Amino acid sequence: MVTIFAIDLYSLYCKMFVMVTITTIQVKETTRDKLKDLGRKGETYDQIIEKLLQIYEKKGHHKIK
Repeated sequence: MVTIFAIDLYSLYCKMFVMVTITTIQVKETTRDKLKDLGRKGETYDQIIEKLLQIYEKKGHHKIK
């Protein structure tokens, strides 16, 4: 039963991963470097930007879709 559960979680993970579209955005090198400085080792730029967006919303700005 544990094995079936693990397989179901893996299947769900694969479905979620496939649904994500990766895009490219252009930023100045200095902006990229600032983002890198904000992040932790192993953290992606997507994770850093998501964290910044959460902070933005918590500060009382409009919710970003």
